[in-house]
This record gives sequence, C-alpha cells and structure tokens, in this order.
Amino acid sequence: MADHENAGAPTAEPEPESTLEPDHILDESPEIVEIRFTVEPGCHDWRLDRYLQQKIRRLSRTKISQVIRETLTLNGALVTKAGAKVRRGDEVLIRRPLPAEPAVPKDVTVAAEGPGWLALCKPAGLPVHPTARYLHNTLTGVVRERFGPDSGLNMAHRLDRETSGLVLFGRGPEATRALKASFRLGEVKKRYLAIVVGDLTGPLEVSEPIGPALGSAIRIRMGARPDGQPAKTRFEPVARYGSHTLVSALPETGRQHQIRVHLECIGLRLLGDKLYGRPDEFFLTLVEEGLGPAMQAELGFPRHALHAAHLCFPRPDGSLVPEEADSPLPPDLQSFLDSLLPLGGAT
Repeated sequence: MADHENAGAPTAEPEPESTLEPDHILDESPEIVEIRFTVEPGCHDWRLDRYLQQKIRRLSRTKISQVIRETLTLNGALVTKAGAKVRRGDEVLIRRPLPAEPAVPKDVTVAAEGPGWLALCKPAGLPVHPTARYLHNTLTGVVRERFGPDSGLNMAHRLDRETSGLVLFGRGPEATRALKASFRLGEVKKRYLAIVVGDLTGPLEVSEPIGPALGSAIRIRMGARPDGQPAKTRFEPVARYGSHTLVSALPETGRQHQIRVHLECIGLRLLGDKLYGRPDEFFLTLVEEGLGPAMQAELGFPRHALHAAHLCFPRPDGSLVPEEADSPLPPDLQSFLDSLLPLGGAT
C-alpha cells in the first residue's frame, strides 16, 4: 500500500519526506543524531550532492550543500566539495544536532488480527518510519512503545504520512516476509477511500505507466509517462456532492503516489493535495515560504484526503486462507463530507 501513497500523512507541511531505515540511524542520543549510508553499486562514481539528493529527496540543493560543508564525512574524512565523487561501498555519515520533533497524533488502534499478522489503523499525521524530520514520533516508535521492543512485529508495507488507515504487520520475520511477498506479487486486494475535487459520474479504470514526472522541477513528483512502470487503478464513485466526490480507489499495482497520479490523469485531485493536480510553483512556494492563509484556503483541507480502508490478503502461514481488515472513514474526512450537500449515493 505504501507503495502507492508512500511516503505510505498530515500537517500542512510538504511531504513525503525521505525515509531513513532503522539501520541508518546510529546515534539516538537526546542531542545528536547520526545517519549513515553505504554507497550502492548503482551509485558508483556519482557526485556526492547527487547521491544525497537521491537519498534525502526532500532537501533543496542549497541545504544539501550546507550538509556537505557542515555535518558530513566520507569514509571518516571531512568533505567540502559537493562535486566529490562517491564510490561503491563508501561510508557517508551525517552527524547533526537533533532538532525538536513536531508533535504527531499517536492514537493508533488495532483494526484486526490473526495468526501471524496484525492490522493497525494509523492516524493522518503520523509517519510510519524515521525520516530526517521525525526520529521517534513514528508508527514504528508507537508500536515499540505499546507492544514492547521484543514484540516481533514488523511492518509489511507503508503509507504516506498524510494518509490515514490500515497498515499491516507480520508477527515475526517469516510472517513478515510472506506478507511482503504477497504485496509484491499483487496478492493483496486494497481499497482506499478518497475525497476528490470534481465530479466522478461513473467507474473508470486508469492504466497509465508511472515514473518520475517529465519536466517537473520537483524530484519527488511522479507522473504518467510511456516508459514508466505498469500501473492500474480502478475508481468508483461512492457518493457525489457536486464539487466533490467520495471515491473508492482500487489499485492493482503498487507504484509510488499511484492513486494521486492516476486521479491527475483523469482531471481530478485529492482534496488537500499539495503536490498533484497543481503546477510545480504551488509546491515549491510551499517549501520555500511555508503554508500561508491563501494556500490554506486554496487547499480546502489540512491534509490530502486519502484513507486506506480495506485489505484482503493470504494468511502468512502458507495456508493461503484469506484474511481481511477494515477501517471506517476517520472523523476528519467524515466531518468534511457532512458539511457538504450530497447529490446522491453510489452511482
């Protein structure tokens, strides 16, 4: 799931942020955080600034240059030139003061559970994994606090920080591997609920391939392109409200930002989406200047209105018994719909 809406949620600041896997975080002291990357074979002979742009995509070029000058070592040595080359196996270490983390909602609930698995409902605003901005205030941190560090629970997929809804965990490494394989092989049936700006009058299927957006100045933006990865999403209207539609989105593949890209392909966008269905300038201004009153009014909602509502997947014990988990529309999205005048139910 997180593959569609990664980055698999929340306040009005830009998202998604780059994800730092737990083994990248070396020092979690109250004052200092150390982040390590080992240069992959595919990045051999890249410029250092290009490598960091790939690994921490939310950072601007100016910020990356500052990181290189002030907080980075390459194989234990200080580096000051952004154009320095990295080679396969090089150790890149960033050591910086730990900033105060933004507050996040932590009201995570158990949606369903069974042999080898647990489905949690994540609130919008809670990142799933540590990032450059969120280290402890994450879903993995909440799970560790609630279930203990030895619970054996491991996340099988991801959701974006602004996306609410179901996140599936395996109980132990074998179950987690099986669940991840089910996602990868397309054996997991997923349904999202989305409030979109515009009127969807009937079912539509979008099969546009997805890759990095052509001609965009935003590195994290994806788009439809002929040479992209195959992707397919079915959209069905659930309720129509004139200027908005509650839509059921059923992705058959798991590409980054898939639902949002495919909505853009049919002239629709998520309510509150800061990145898709708009010109690059909107997001770039948001990054540089923050979210002002005019932008808040234009967005119409403090986060993108996407909720992971249903999962159906094979039990991870090899028996292939189907399991299911459901999560109702959260209060913030339901309250918005309640404020609208419906034109009718499902079409």
